[in-house]
Amino acid sequence: MFSGTVADVGRTGGHSLDLQDGVGITRGFWARYLPLTEPGAWRVRAWVRMRGGEAGLRDTRILPQIAVLHSRASEDFWQLRQELNFEADLRVAGIRGYVAHRIVEELLLRHSYPFEVHYLEREDELAHLSDYPLIVLPFPYCISNRAAAAVEEGRRAGSRILICERLGEADEVGTGREIPAMAGWADGEDVVLVENLVDEFTDPAFRAELLGTLDDLLGESRAIELDRQGRNVEAILRRGDDGWLLATINWEPEDVGLEVRLRLPEGSYRVRQCDGYGERPCAIGEREELTGADLAHLWVKLERNQVRIYQIRTSAPAQTERSR
Repeated sequence: MFSGTVADVGRTGGHSLDLQDGVGITRGFWARYLPLTEPGAWRVRAWVRMRGGEAGLRDTRILPQIAVLHSRASEDFWQLRQELNFEADLRVAGIRGYVAHRIVEELLLRHSYPFEVHYLEREDELAHLSDYPLIVLPFPYCISNRAAAAVEEGRRAGSRILICERLGEADEVGTGREIPAMAGWADGEDVVLVENLVDEFTDPAFRAELLGTLDDLLGESRAIELDRQGRNVEAILRRGDDGWLLATINWEPEDVGLEVRLRLPEGSYRVRQCDGYGERPCAIGEREELTGADLAHLWVKLERNQVRIYQIRTSAPAQTERSR
């Protein structure tokens, strides 16, 4: 584990992008969505990346809950199609696929949904989609027959599907289809189609409904939830060989309190927290051995711009005289 605060980054110097990434799934967020012109955000990003490796994050993995299937072919061929439409505003319509993917990824990150990104064009990465309770396609304008079959196979195995904007109107090289590859999929309860994600995402009621849809599709398989009480706070849960790591980040300029709800297997756990004040055990009263029920309602208090890491490990069973 490590000891440090967000302010420590101001003394580190250098550029964090050259360092070994220790945060895994969040690296795209730090690299693409936070302007370097924002000193506070840059400091949080650099601190998480630089200290993350020391916390053991690079030895953890994302929980297989959501597979986001990003399609670069869809973005490119959709833009080319708009260039043939003289009435289209390329600054808006031309980048619709990119915007849809960015909306989905940022929404999942901001609301602590564990996910992994796979490229729809990399058909070799689609063999294990059934491992994910939920498959999200942010803008599948182009999709090959093999990729569509892989998604359908995941669906038949029990995965649920969220499709945004397009239904596979073209194949992997942009050739249009008479019937979209995923036409009719949304007729079932296991597939939801969000037709106007880009146009409606700025509406708070639409975002709330979309989050509710994600929760309904995931059901009891969601491993982490947050009660932010309207605050800009994030949490990231990752699985290690000997437990879990929970990273919490407060983006607010003031102290916040929030409830983190973890769905972990029943059992006994010992939790250590690490922040700028050092490393110490978590306890309820004087009880340091916590249960799954305790972690289902974990109250977290964070100071302004604070990052805190929790190391959650299963307690070893007490040894008896016979086992010794």
